[in-house]
Amino acid sequence: MSNVQLTKREAPVVYLEVGTRKVLDFGKAGQRPHFPAGTMYITESLYHTSDIDKYMKQFREQWRAEQEVKIYNQIAREKPTRDRIKELIRSRAPHINALNRDQNEAMIRVMDARYDAAMKAKLRQEICFTADRWDANKLEQEIAVSDPGFAKTHRIESEAQAAIARRSKG
Repeated sequence: MSNVQLTKREAPVVYLEVGTRKVLDFGKAGQRPHFPAGTMYITESLYHTSDIDKYMKQFREQWRAEQEVKIYNQIAREKPTRDRIKELIRSRAPHINALNRDQNEAMIRVMDARYDAAMKAKLRQEICFTADRWDANKLEQEIAVSDPGFAKTHRIESEAQAAIARRSKG
């Protein structure tokens, strides 16, 4: 996105953790942050879209790193339980016929494959801000022209509006 200057009234703020400068949250100036009380933070106003993009990128990267650690810890936490279930199923193997034994092994492989797929799907998640989702399939010019604030301050008319104005005059 090109660098657009925002006014003081429309500029968002970013809340950064003191010391680490980790992005905690975004919001409007004066808005109560959405993280626990007692958290030490500083507030920075973002007057340029390039600053917003920079902090959004940082937020996405740090979220991705946190997700990887969270999923690794979940796998480590669940591994003993999953191993115990497999052990109990395999301990029955001598007491059942070969067909059921093979079916149990196949179901264990399916269970592992589905678990791995679920963990990989969690890693594929992307964080997306409302503006990203709204503007995903638009050109920058379309976003700027369709913004009511931009249209008011720059008095830009679309080609259709200009054509209607010409027809009404002539």
